Amino acid sequence: MKTSFLKRYQDFCKTRELKDEIFKMTAKDNEALEEYIECFNYNLQRSPHTVLPKEVPRAILIKGMKEEWVETLNLMGKGDISQEDYDEIIRLCIRCS
Repeated sequence: MKTSFLKRYQDFCKTRELKDEIFKMTAKDNEALEEYIECFNYNLQRSPHTVLPKEVPRAILIKGMKEEWVETLNLMGKGDISQEDYDEIIRLCIRCS
């Protein structure tokens, strides 16, 4: 149980430059969409850069997603999810996972 917990949350506890955490965030190979969204939102909320224009978190979120996730979300949504607002993309991700 300890190993599973550390594997999932250890990255959250490391002290790193918060800006880099957000802007360089990408999905890990064995990471599920739900985990990626959870981690992304966590990093975004604890970041001092919460006053970013709305399109910036949306672009970073999509850029870090696996290609198959984006394709699935495009099918579930109204086409190109990059045209949707951040909150709508999050809703689609929750529905998908």
